[in-house]
Amino acid sequence: MAQEYTGRELIERFESLRNNRRTWEDHWQELADHLIPRKATITTVRTPGTKAHTKRFASEPMHALDVLAANLQGTLTSRSFRWFDLQIANNDELNKVPAIRQWLQESSKRMWNAINASNFHSAVHEFYIDLTGFGTASIMCEPTPGPKKYNGLQFVTHPIESYVFEEDYWGRANACCYIYAWTTRQIRKRFPDFELPEKMQNAHESNPHEKFPFLHWILPRGDRDPYKVDTKNMEYASCWVDITSAEIVEESGYNEMPSMVTRWSRNSGEVYGRGPGNTALADIKVLNKSTELELNAWAKFIDPPFFVLDDGVIGKVDLRPGKGTIIRDRDALWFYEFRGRADIGRIKFQELREGIRKTFFADQLELPRSDRMTAEEIRTRVELMQRVLGPTLGRLETEFLNPLIDRVFGILERGGALPEAPEELIEAFGNSQSIDVKYSGPLARSERMSEVFSVQRLYESLAQAAQIDPTVYDIINHEEAARFMADNQDVPETILRSPDEMEEMRNARAEAQQTQTQQQQGVEQAQIIESLARADKLTRE
Repeated sequence: MAQEYTGRELIERFESLRNNRRTWEDHWQELADHLIPRKATITTVRTPGTKAHTKRFASEPMHALDVLAANLQGTLTSRSFRWFDLQIANNDELNKVPAIRQWLQESSKRMWNAINASNFHSAVHEFYIDLTGFGTASIMCEPTPGPKKYNGLQFVTHPIESYVFEEDYWGRANACCYIYAWTTRQIRKRFPDFELPEKMQNAHESNPHEKFPFLHWILPRGDRDPYKVDTKNMEYASCWVDITSAEIVEESGYNEMPSMVTRWSRNSGEVYGRGPGNTALADIKVLNKSTELELNAWAKFIDPPFFVLDDGVIGKVDLRPGKGTIIRDRDALWFYEFRGRADIGRIKFQELREGIRKTFFADQLELPRSDRMTAEEIRTRVELMQRVLGPTLGRLETEFLNPLIDRVFGILERGGALPEAPEELIEAFGNSQSIDVKYSGPLARSERMSEVFSVQRLYESLAQAAQIDPTVYDIINHEEAARFMADNQDVPETILRSPDEMEEMRNARAEAQQTQTQQQQGVEQAQIIESLARADKLTRE
């Protein structure tokens, strides 16, 4: 297959996208200065280890962002419980087949264990920080290199200034480019077959710590043969470009998009997203400036400035406790009397803090933790969360969670880390089954539990009517109701009986009942015959 791009074309493509991004960088820098100081290196060069909080006088905005990021992680991608389940896409009948249901549950469990065994939770926390702060975030999933067919998963969250991306017709990020800076030693280790240009060779000898830029392009491959399985015919191309020599040093591919670029929200006509940090920035700047002024006011009140008459003081003024200053006249030195109120802005500060907390959903995203909450309380909280995060959750599913599960499933399947598919599934789809994702995090669980509560309330309502007419229960398919409640409460398939097993149990129960009835009838008939015999005997006597 002919190469679709040259190194020079990919460099020019990157430079064009980076130039279009320039208008965002100053805004990101301002957001980082006030919300994420440790990431404030977008347009500002800072020596690693230097202070990063010199422009901040209030810590509440940073805390509110951390709370939102932590709540999102605990709500959507918690370590404590499996937050997704697999299912066959658009096929309810196959999803009900016991063997397929068991395979889907076991595959989900193995994928979740693989995610938890990786560095996912540390990487995804940075992902949520960038998403809520800047409005755009990127995380990449790769298989861990090693001698075995499957060696694990590894995740990388890229700083927002280190990548650019393009959208497809549907507004999805389908092409990404990441920029790296490596030393010659790192370059040789990563690309052992790459012959270093003369400039790099000279730097390797004279300045081994000098770094050189490399680009990593991930983009859909247009010219490919889908029936070939080599790396040059995969759905997505992977091109590493040395900017110094404008040479493609490595070309391979991916079966799935490995990079998940996600936006909190996106304005029409804009590629990069906007998050709660953008909305709260005005209040954050006012709070920060007001806090600075209040601290200055308190400093004047506690340690006020002083006035000294010309030639009124002999020597230097010493304001240390217990020390004295010699003056010519007792009125030669006096202190400024602070007449303002240092706490005048406290009420306004509280309003600003509450507004910032609301913007970052600090209160709305607190899930109920008490087991004693009523169904109505839980349902009310779920409805509130749906209104608050409905649009955002939809975008997160489309741009982050769906591609993530698709990528993890593909890596584990190719690595032989998933159980063998059941015959029922192979007969239906062959080796090209379509797998969908059902989310089961706290929010999704609460949503499904509201449906369970509806079924339970129906039974409670019918219980009263059944006292008058027991036939009202005939409206319910009790078996389907029981399976519905078990499914939505994540009851393991292994403890539920299959329809065939239930049919066998019912037939056995009917046969046993019939045998018991026949035996009872036989006993009753024997008793009748015995009674008749006794009566006949008495009559003859």
